[in-house]
Amino acid sequence: MKASPSLRSETKKGIEIASTPPCQAFHAALVHDDLANRTFSWLAPSHRLDILSWIQSAEQEYDRFMRVQEALDILAGR
Repeated sequence: MKASPSLRSETKKGIEIASTPPCQAFHAALVHDDLANRTFSWLAPSHRLDILSWIQSAEQEYDRFMRVQEALDILAGR
């Protein structure tokens, strides 16, 4: 079975970004937001990696949560 493009792990310098907890939270949130999920799947891999890196770079848990929410809103056009 082929993985959905939105759920594939992206790598940056050999680090599996999608396996980290903030990115797992983002992917879990994507499952529940169809429009954001479709938009994310249409993005170029480098743009997907940028979003995942931006979420992961937040130092505090609250900031990561807010970035996940903001990314979903941007992807869904809200």
